[in-house]
Amino acid sequence: MEIVRLTLGPFAVHTYIVKEGDFCAVIDPEENNGEIADALRGRGWTPTDILLTHTHIDHLRGVNGLPETAALHVHEAEAHLVHGRNTDVGFPFAKSRTIDRPVTPFVEGVTIGPFTVIHTPGHSPGGSLFVAPGHVFSGDSMFVMGITKLDAPLSDVPAYMRSIQTMYALDGNARLHAGHGADGFVRDGIPR
Repeated sequence: MEIVRLTLGPFAVHTYIVKEGDFCAVIDPEENNGEIADALRGRGWTPTDILLTHTHIDHLRGVNGLPETAALHVHEAEAHLVHGRNTDVGFPFAKSRTIDRPVTPFVEGVTIGPFTVIHTPGHSPGGSLFVAPGHVFSGDSMFVMGITKLDAPLSDVPAYMRSIQTMYALDGNARLHAGHGADGFVRDGIPR
């Protein structure tokens, strides 16, 4: 598995490009000035999929800059939030552009390329991890030596407490690729 991490936008979001065989995904594409396209082009890669860990503005504003042929995936609990401007979740400033492409909703346990989806609601209703052997891409569900923001619109503290139990079942030695901040190991990203 080849992984490229780009730190983009005003919120310093980590957008990941993951390539394994014919599968090439862009995870949480943030608004950018062509850095994602340049990274793909420089490697001769074409994305087959776009994976969203959740639909907060800083994790999806770069979707429109990606090829229309790349399938857009998000948890079914947030699929309806991809289109429009997120005004119904307290982010009226959120998206200046509408995302017009179709959405492929996923659920817990589905496989997308090399990843198994683990649903970790709390920060948002559809928060999800993308888990492959030795790697966990967590968006804002897990941070190295930190805890997610739980006062955002639609956050749910009791749901997050249940999600922590799910995190304990992950391989603690797997690399944790968080949506912000440092990369590390899963064992460093589970709140205790």
